[in-house]
Amino acid sequence: MAQNIPFLISARPKRLNWIELFNPRAVKGTDQGRKNFQVQWIIEKDDPDLKEMVEIARGLVEKVAANRKQPLQGLVPHKDYHWPFLSGEAHIEKSRRSMERAGREWKDDYEQHCAGKVILGTTAQEIYPPTLIIPVQKGSEIEFKQLDDPAARAAAQKHFYRGMMALGKVSFQGYDFSATSWGVTAYVNEVCATGEGERIGMARADLGAYTYKPPVGTTTEFNPALGDEVRRRLQGDLPW
Repeated sequence: MAQNIPFLISARPKRLNWIELFNPRAVKGTDQGRKNFQVQWIIEKDDPDLKEMVEIARGLVEKVAANRKQPLQGLVPHKDYHWPFLSGEAHIEKSRRSMERAGREWKDDYEQHCAGKVILGTTAQEIYPPTLIIPVQKGSEIEFKQLDDPAARAAAQKHFYRGMMALGKVSFQGYDFSATSWGVTAYVNEVCATGEGERIGMARADLGAYTYKPPVGTTTEFNPALGDEVRRRLQGDLPW
């Protein structure tokens, strides 16, 4: 079962969390060396797009379960079957456990921007990189340009950062690989930068710490090794 249903994010931009759009990451638990691109979309709980996407995914997982002759009642997403949506709180806890397993210190403010939100995790196989689109100023209008050339894609990395507001296209697919590997996954087909969005994790300087005041009056550069006569000429007391 491989029904694929696309969803276009074109009216309501979403903030992106962790992204891997230029250097695909090795997929854990595989021995083929497969790599995926990854994009996490942060979605507000009252976003109309969220309701529509969940309905699409729910319809797909119901079809997969029916083909397996397995009732969904009593099954837990992420535990009994794969589900692409995760609450912000569950995402934060998952991130905390991952860092602790890696022996890294966890701070309470990490990933807190995800609290109260829903995270949609999307991937794309290395051989099928997502289409990238950037905004281009044309006079007083903004046009969107698709990046097809590899050099143009590489040069546009500055447009795609953690915290950017993005549009794009994702697609939901039901799958049934084995007794323990089934459910719904979400693929990222296109990512369109809007040119907006505050970067997540950007350090905030203490601007109040800077109290420098420029000196009053004039200054003259003077090298003592030049001697008194040269100093006086530099200061205008003697002609050259």
